[in-house]
Formats: sequence, structure tokens, C-alpha cells
Amino acid sequence: MTAPVQRRRFVVGVDIGGTFTDAVAIDPAAGEVRVGKALTVPSREEDGALAAIADMGVDLGDISEIVHGHTVGLNAVLSRGGARVGLLATTGYRDLLDAGRLDRPASEMYNLNWVRPHQARPIVPRRLRREVGGRIDADGKELAPLDPEAVRRTVRELRDAGVRSFAICLMNSYLNRDHERRVAEIVREEAPDAYVQTSDIYPLAKESERTTTVVLDAYTGPLVIDYLTRLEARLRESGFGGPLWIMGMNGGVSTIEHSKRFPVGHLLSGPVGGVAAAVAAAPAIGDNLVTLDMGGTSTDVSVIHDASPTHTDSWAVEWGLELYLPMIEINTIGSGAGSIVAVDEIGSLTVGPRSAGSDPGPACYGRGGTEATLTDAFVVLGLIQPEFFFGGRLMLDAAAAGQAIESVATAAGVPPHALADAAYRLSVSHNAEAIRAISTYRGLDIRSHRLVAGGAAGPLVAARVARELQVVETVIPQHPGQFSAFGLAVADVRVTRSAAAMTLLHTYTPESLDAAYGELERRARAEIEGQGLPTEGIRFTRTFKGMYAGQTWDNPYPAPPGPYGPGTIERLVESFHRLYEQRSGSSSAELPIMVTALEVTAETARGAERRGAEVHEDATADGEPAKVAPVWWGDERLETPFVQRASMPVGRRFEGPLVVVEPHATAAVPPGAAVEAHAAGHLTVTWNDSEGGR
Repeated sequence: MTAPVQRRRFVVGVDIGGTFTDAVAIDPAAGEVRVGKALTVPSREEDGALAAIADMGVDLGDISEIVHGHTVGLNAVLSRGGARVGLLATTGYRDLLDAGRLDRPASEMYNLNWVRPHQARPIVPRRLRREVGGRIDADGKELAPLDPEAVRRTVRELRDAGVRSFAICLMNSYLNRDHERRVAEIVREEAPDAYVQTSDIYPLAKESERTTTVVLDAYTGPLVIDYLTRLEARLRESGFGGPLWIMGMNGGVSTIEHSKRFPVGHLLSGPVGGVAAAVAAAPAIGDNLVTLDMGGTSTDVSVIHDASPTHTDSWAVEWGLELYLPMIEINTIGSGAGSIVAVDEIGSLTVGPRSAGSDPGPACYGRGGTEATLTDAFVVLGLIQPEFFFGGRLMLDAAAAGQAIESVATAAGVPPHALADAAYRLSVSHNAEAIRAISTYRGLDIRSHRLVAGGAAGPLVAARVARELQVVETVIPQHPGQFSAFGLAVADVRVTRSAAAMTLLHTYTPESLDAAYGELERRARAEIEGQGLPTEGIRFTRTFKGMYAGQTWDNPYPAPPGPYGPGTIERLVESFHRLYEQRSGSSSAELPIMVTALEVTAETARGAERRGAEVHEDATADGEPAKVAPVWWGDERLETPFVQRASMPVGRRFEGPLVVVEPHATAAVPPGAAVEAHAAGHLTVTWNDSEGGR
């Protein structure tokens, strides 16, 4: 009698981008990793997800769990394709969406015709913003009672006007939620089929940001829930029986049921996966990293210091449209491989932010696109050879790429290869500037960091970006084209709970502060438990938001784990002054410190060991080129070897110019640089002058 066949149990990460959908499957027991890629299907993103899974050759019945990252909600905001939202605000505050903080971009400082994005393209038209009587004061006390019947009439009017999603944000409700909760009850009574969200999703001060956050949730919630429902149904119908997790912007995953209650929390969930992957790789490549994840539509950059990502609570979707939630800090720019290359009305070259996406895609895809893109520029330069792209499954049309680039080059009055190289360099400059914005401009010297290049196009630009930033070493991880998807598969569960404080730090006793944090930890534990997860081994991290009394903006600061005792408050004060000076260049030790909020983050592993395969040197690897072809490197056209990554022996140094190819990514090693494969599976690219171009 033969033994039964043991079915493999894969952990799968699926990341939907604007152009491609990527998938990674990890078999923890066997240490096997499989990858897949498919074109994203606009408006039917679940089709792309299933296609990417199928591309790995993994049966859905062999998958134990799936972790998913997407940008469905973000795309709805950018395209203004969200739900019809009604906003219920405190009397006198319905125009807060337009007023914001009354600031404007520096580039528009003296433009008398400048209009705020939300005024030009409102996500909630003014006629659908209504005022609610009643008032809570700055101490959380009721100044004026709510009029339930007036609220009921207002809700009916909005319902009859076609509103199917309600955002509720009342003044000072972060201190007293009674009015908001009663308004939500009335909405559910009068419009039982409507989506309803209150500012309880992140109940902290900052009225403008609380308003925009709850409005963004109401605007995207119905679409995201509909998408997740469709995706889950398709997966179940196709044989998947395990849990479906959704990546949140805070760097942790949650169940699909929990995610549906809080759609705005995963507005930018896909790019977070790239940061999670870099954190997982830190033990092998270094604790101080800068991530550069360049896909077809955009590029996402982030900073990891001491093996921990940088966190923030604010992200601008557009100017004046701020998302206010705990999240991993990612700077996203519209400069991906599919970004449109054009000459503007004053004759300047532009790359992005518009993208060709997956439909029709770059001209070289042969799917009807005619506008030049950065991918077309790579083809014209010779960096992308059609037979290597997408593992040879999507044969590129080099002639179409040439025609698209030539049309822009003619308008610019330069040869096609010069135009293509200028677009390449401009993209490098955009990426370097995006990294400076979250590092150098905040006082961080990133020359001691390594640049980690993910995404299908990240390795094409990374070496030049590193040189511009004076970063000595670039790391190209295994399967860079699926780097974000890998990060999804290895991410843990994370829950953040916050409470408004608005209290001077020195007025806390160690016992009262410890008790306040303990209550937040209890709530975070209960939320994890409510998702059906074990609570053993939970890791708690305590922080507080603080500023000098009289200031208008706070920042997060670390707090030690409990229990607290004598000297705790004094040490927190000293730490605040020290960190404030590091960030701002000065401190004011004589000023009291205002604690605006306390925050606790709870993390727990999903249970399975989700490491990748062990990588061992292939004794047959010889590093022989699969092809030698001419490539434009600036003004020089050099015969350049194209080497398959799988054929590179460990420890051997390859001098540039060189192009490393694999099924879903291409890495450029310019003249003056060199690349080496390591036993842990990654590649490193360094410049021969050892100072990164200084």
C-alpha cells in the first residue's frame, strides 16, 4: 500500500499594481519559492490576481493562506471614481474640506489662479455636505445637545439625493464620541443599505485631517468592499479554502472581515509590501536600507533604520487631501517604467506622472499604445532586449518603441537615443529626489545605507540613483519583480490603538501613564483576538505624540515598555528634548511638553515560518553571456553582455557594462560599476571608485 501524497501548503502573496499583478508562493516546509506575473486587468483586478497565481503553477487547493495588497481605493481617488458621499459635519464646518489648512504648494505661492485639487475635483460636492447641530467642547463636554429629528431629516435629504455612503466627522469627537455614534445610528436607520463611517477610525486631534480621512474612507469603502467580496468569491469558487489577509498601510496584515470595516487603512497596501520584504531581508543585507520599488506606474521609496521602517501618521493623497493614520512612511512618485515621456508646452522633457498602465501599455507592448514611455526608452537604448522581457512571453515590438521615442525626439530636436537617455536620466533624478525628501532633507545621512532595488524596473535605474545619492552599494534581492508580493507573504499581523491625551507630560505619574498604555494594550489584544488569532507572543510597542506646549504640530516619540516606576517620566522628558534636537537642530528644555496622544502597536506572527528557499552555489554556473548586444550608455554605444542571473556564480565579480536578466526584472550595471552574486541569493552593485561617485 502506497503512502498518501502529502499536498504542499503554500503561503501566497499577491500584489496588484497599475500595470502588472505579481504573486509569490512560499512552501515553508520545503523552502521552495515560486513567482508569477500577469497584466493587471483594470476594473476586474481579481482576474489579474487569479492569473498571477495560475502563472506560478500552484493549485488554489494547495494554498494555505493568501496575503493581498492592492491600490483599488487609491485608483478610485485619483480617477475620481469613488462612491457618492454625503458628509455630516458640525455646524460651521462643512467647508473644512475646501479650506484645509489654507496652505499651498511653494510652486503655486504666487499663482492667483491656483485652485485646490479638492475644489477643482471634489470627492464630496458642497451640496452633499450638510451641517449637524450640537457641539462638544475642547474638554469633551457637551455644549449643545444633538437634535435627532433634524439629523434624521438631513439624512433623508441626502439619501434621496442619491448618497449611498456617509462620512461623519463632528468637532472634538475624539474626546467624546456620543454625538457621532448617535448620528451613525440614525443614518443606519434611515439608509440601511448605505456605507457609514465615523472619525472613530483614528480618534485624535487635527480636525482637518480627521475630516479628510473619514471622507476618503467613505469615498473608497464601497468600491473596495465590493472588490474584496468579488475576489474572495472567485478564490472560493476556484478551490481556495484558507484565510485571505489584507496588507494594511501600517505594515501589518488583518483578516478580510476586519479590513472591510476599515478600507482606507489599506489605501496604499501594495507598496507597503516592498518595505516589509526589505525588513525581512535586513539580517542578510544590513539594517540600514533605502528601498526603491519601481513598477510600471509609479515608484515607491522608503527608509529603514536599525532594521525598522520609518513610521508616520500623515500621507498626502493630493495637496490638501491628507490621510491621517498610523502607516509606514512611503514616498510615491508617478515615475514608473510605463510613465509617459513627452515634451511640454515650454519644450522641457517630462517623464510621468501619467502612465500607459496595462491597457494599452507602452508602445512596445503592441497593444495599441502609441505614446512614448520609459520602457520604450529602455528598448531604444538597448537595455531591454525583447526576447528576455517577461521571460519571453510578451514579445516586445522594438520598432514601435523606436517610432514612439522618435516622435518625441523630433519635437525636442535631438536624436532618438539622446532623448531616450535623457528620459532615463530624468527618471533617475526623480527617484533620487524622492529619496532625499524622506532622508537627506530630514537630517539623515544615507551614505551609510544600502539601496535595495525592487520592482521589475527598479534594478534598471538603481545603480545610477545610488551614484547620484553617493550610496556605495545597491542590493538587488531575489525575484525583484515580485519583491512587494514577497513582503506581503512574510508580513505579520499588526494592530495600532490610539487615544487622545492633550496632557502635559510632567503631569503624568508613572502609574497613570502605565495604566493608560495598559488599557490601549488590552484593546489591541482584544482586536487581535477578535480576528480569531492567538494572543500568545504579542509584541507591544509604545509611543506618544508630543510637541512643546504652544506648538501646532506633534511628532511621534518612543516610550519604553512597562511597568513604569520612579524616573520614568524624567527619562521620557530627556529623550523628547534629545530627539527633538536631532530632528530640528534645536530644543527648548525650559518649555513644557504637551502629549497629544498615546499609541500602542501590537504585533504577532501569523504562525507559519515563511522564509524563502536556501540559496546554494550552482556548480554549473559559468556566467557566460546569453547575448552580446550594443547598448547606449550616455553618448557611448558599447557592446554589452547580457547575463542570465541564474548563471552567475557566487563570489565572482562582473565588471560593467553589463545587463543582468531574469524572467521578471532587468538590472543595469553601467560602465565603472561591478556586480557580484552572494550565497544568500542577492546581488550587489558597487561603483569602482568606492565612494559612490563623491
